[in-house]
Amino acid sequence: PKIKDANTYTDKLANNSNKVANGFRKSQSAASSLLGTVKRIAGAYLGMKTLETGITASDTITRAKNKLNNLEGATPESTQLAMDKIYAAAQRSRSGYGDMLGNVSKTMTLAGDSFQGNIDNAIRFQEIMAKAYTVGGASSTEASTSMYQLVQALGSGVLQGDELRSVREG
Repeated sequence: PKIKDANTYTDKLANNSNKVANGFRKSQSAASSLLGTVKRIAGAYLGMKTLETGITASDTITRAKNKLNNLEGATPESTQLAMDKIYAAAQRSRSGYGDMLGNVSKTMTLAGDSFQGNIDNAIRFQEIMAKAYTVGGASSTEASTSMYQLVQALGSGVLQGDELRSVREG
């Protein structure tokens, strides 16, 4: 009788072990399926964010190019040459091309007279300022805000008040 009880107990133990193993397999399958779904959702989200970033960058470049095209005496060739020079300046100053392009176009639009209408002078100015902001440890937001205030001051011929404070903080 004791051997029979031991056999019954062993059979029950094996049966319970099989049930636990089947439960683990089902849980593993469900977890794997859930992980696959999460990966697909994350991939779709990242794809949308990449597309959004690309569209934003394209819009920034298009707006800046249009501003450069509207400068006095601009031709498609001179605009492309200026954009190439701006790209090189952005590379030398370790700043973003879109930021540099936007800053130069704003400079020429708002304060072109300060540079005698010469875009090369505006590019050099922006490159020097970008390097100064980088060396000074300014964040991109601080640099952008300060640069905008500085360009406005160049356009108006006066650097005072909030413009001066913003430039000094940057």
